[in-house]
Amino acid sequence: MKFTVTHCRMLSASIKEVTVSGPASLIAMSHAGAHFKWLIPGLNDPRHYSTVHLDEAGDGRFTFAIRLSPESVSSQYIRALAVDDSVELEGPLNTFNYPLSVTSGRDIAIAGGIGITPLTGILRHLAALQRPAHLHYFAKSVDDAVYASHLQEHLQERMQLHLSGHRPAIADVLADLCADDRLYVCGPAAMLGEVLSHAERAGLARDQIHLEVFNVARDSAAQGCVIDAADSGVSVEVGPQQSLLEALEAAGLDPLYDCRRGECGVCALDVLEGEVDHRDFIMSEQEAACSARIYPCVSRAKSPRLKLAI
Repeated sequence: MKFTVTHCRMLSASIKEVTVSGPASLIAMSHAGAHFKWLIPGLNDPRHYSTVHLDEAGDGRFTFAIRLSPESVSSQYIRALAVDDSVELEGPLNTFNYPLSVTSGRDIAIAGGIGITPLTGILRHLAALQRPAHLHYFAKSVDDAVYASHLQEHLQERMQLHLSGHRPAIADVLADLCADDRLYVCGPAAMLGEVLSHAERAGLARDQIHLEVFNVARDSAAQGCVIDAADSGVSVEVGPQQSLLEALEAAGLDPLYDCRRGECGVCALDVLEGEVDHRDFIMSEQEAACSARIYPCVSRAKSPRLKLAI
């Protein structure tokens, strides 16, 4: 779907805010924490960017704050966007699914860098529900902590800004976590892993944690493997720097997928033989230890071969 850029500004040297306008009917479909797929010219896979909701949205307007990197094709495209340019987006989509009616526990949001973007809408929505959420905002510097002043004004003492050099451990931030609390988390994979590990030790159920991940880094020490696709009768070589999902696609198979970040669960496959290195953000460590499923967009093989139902 085509949208028109109506506003652009740099929030910092590496973060650009872009507002686009499209059909007004989409506002009713856009729930707190929503994101869109941006179709970037020259790239096969879309980029996922979350909407920012600091104020009431209307007239089909959606705002994004996007971190730019020097050598990224998508970043070069976003950096060059100007008012009146046309962009192609798909959405709105949402991986945040959380209870709207609860009577106990606390709502705690944890943002890592640009991961603040979907949480702006969630915090605003929780406030409208008369649920005073707490925010822990981790950022490299004050300049990188976009929207911090606005959020501090509204949350007051319920927001803590943690900058590099003074960053507390997640275990310290969530030291008093209770079983009926709810977590809303968006940030890099390492931070999400730290949150999930601490929450499991603290006895917080996985369905009490609502998350979105970005910046899933490649593992430079990853080993290749072979996938035996049982239903298709073919064997697929997976390179060290290939995801299992990418290898299956390259072999001409058609696995389902959406996020490619190990958070939505769409790409799940049954494991018939072999040992899995689970790297998703869907199962707890305890669930992964006895699971016969794999999310091939991020998880890998511990054994030389995996036999999968595909």
